[in-house]
Amino acid sequence: MLSSFFRRIATVPKTVPVLTVYHNTQSKSSTHLVNKLRAYANLPSTAERYSETSPKLSGQLPKFVINLKENQLPTFEDYAFVHENCLGIHPGNLMSFQRSFPRITGSSRFAGDLEFLSESEYSQLVSSNRSRFFKPPLIIDHANSLIAHDDAGLDRIMANYLSCGIQDSHKNLHLEDDSSFQHIPHTSANTSQEVHRTHHINPHVAEFADLY
Repeated sequence: MLSSFFRRIATVPKTVPVLTVYHNTQSKSSTHLVNKLRAYANLPSTAERYSETSPKLSGQLPKFVINLKENQLPTFEDYAFVHENCLGIHPGNLMSFQRSFPRITGSSRFAGDLEFLSESEYSQLVSSNRSRFFKPPLIIDHANSLIAHDDAGLDRIMANYLSCGIQDSHKNLHLEDDSSFQHIPHTSANTSQEVHRTHHINPHVAEFADLY
C-alpha cells in the first residue's frame, strides 16, 4: 500500500501547485479548515472550466497537491517564505500571520513593523515557549504567495483554483472524502520550485496597493 502511495506521488508533475498545511488534529477550527480544503479539491478547477474544448483525460492533473503537516511547528524555511513573500501581497495575509504567530507579531499592525527573525532567533523563540509560539491552522499557497488561517483566507486562495472563484462551493463542501486529497512529503525542492517565479505583479498586490 505504501509503495503504491509513493508511486502515485512520484507521478505528480513539478508544475502542479503545492499547498502546505500546518494542521492541529486536536483543534476544531483547524480540522474544519482541512475538511473544507478537502471538499474544495472535489470542485471543478478554473483550468478545467476554461479548457472546455479539450478532451477530458482520465489522468487529468490535480488542481493542487497538499503537503499536510500534522501537529508540527512551521519550519524556518516556511516562516521565511511567508515573511518575505506574502505579507505585502494582501492585507488578509498579514491578519493570518498575526493570528498564527502571536508571539512574533505582538502588537504590530503593519507588515513593515515586523522584523525578520534569523534562523537562530526563530529557533530560540520556538524553544522558549513552544506551546504558545504557533496557533494553527496555517495554509501556505507558494504559487500565489497567499496564506490562510480561517475561512476567508482559504476562500481567497481557492479563488485561484476553482471555476470563476468559489460560487460553486456550496455543491460539494459537505464532502469529507479524501480520495482527491493528496499528501506529499515536504522537501526543499517542493518549496524552491514555487519560490523562483517570474517577477510579474501579483494581482492581489495590484488590487490592494492603496492600503500599503
